[in-house]
Amino acid sequence: MAVAPDAEGETWTRAFGSGAFSSHLRPSREMGRFEERFGPLCFTFEAETDARGFRWRFVDCRFGPLPLPRLLRPRIRARALEADGMYRFSVAVAAPLAGLLFAYAGRLR
Repeated sequence: MAVAPDAEGETWTRAFGSGAFSSHLRPSREMGRFEERFGPLCFTFEAETDARGFRWRFVDCRFGPLPLPRLLRPRIRARALEADGMYRFSVAVAAPLAGLLFAYAGRLR
C-alpha cells in the first residue's frame, strides 16, 4: 500500500499480486467525516475511536451526485490501529445481493 498526499487529500494505492487499485481520500464538508472516491463512487465515513484504534464507520454512498438508496449500498467494515510503529488495518466490503465482494488486511509503516 502506498499513500501519496496532494493539495486536497491523499491517494491510496493498494497492490494485490499483479493488480492494484487506487482511491482518493479527503475531508468531507461535514466536520469529523471524510470521503473516499473510486471513480464515480464516493463513500463517506466517520472515524470512531476506541481503546485499540479506530473504526471507519460507513455513513453514505453516492454514484456521482446521486445518493444510493440504502437497499443498494454496500456493507463496509473497516478497522485500524497503530501497533509497533505500524498502521494495521482490515477492510471487508459486501453487496446486499451478492455477498462478500472483497476483504483485505495489511500494515503500513
